[in-house]
Amino acid sequence: MEFEFSRLRRGEWIIGVASLVLIASTFLKWYGLRSAFVPAYSTLGLGNGSRDAWSALTVGGPLILITGVLGLAAWYAQGACRAPALPVCLTVMLWPVSLILSLYLINRVLISKPGATSAVSLKPGAIIGLLSAIAVFVGAYVSMRQDGIRTADGPQQIETFRRGSRAAGAR
Repeated sequence: MEFEFSRLRRGEWIIGVASLVLIASTFLKWYGLRSAFVPAYSTLGLGNGSRDAWSALTVGGPLILITGVLGLAAWYAQGACRAPALPVCLTVMLWPVSLILSLYLINRVLISKPGATSAVSLKPGAIIGLLSAIAVFVGAYVSMRQDGIRTADGPQQIETFRRGSRAAGAR
């Protein structure tokens, strides 16, 4: 299996880049205390009050990791495999997983977000994570719509037999 960048189409590039950003976003701050509360929190020795995806999202952290790794596997398989079976299988598995993650993050970041009177606020990591999860979902959809074998990877000459003809060496 030789990796060729020419096998990657727009959908796989979206999946690959968005998966990397999604995994990286888990280490960014997703939630944090509003600035008025940080000094008191720090005085108590509790840190700065910010939480990344791993500590703020019980279900979301592992789901983000699964989606990101599956997305990177689909990206790699598309570039490494001549036949579409493995890349299609991975993309078909990625699509519902990324849909579930996107809906989960829409709920956590947009619907159930902390209110204006809350001591907690959203940080940039939450928005970056949400947008990259949606991008993985869109990339998987685009990739599935383009699945097939490249002309360069397909059979060059298909052997045909006429009815009644004998194979070479047969009596």
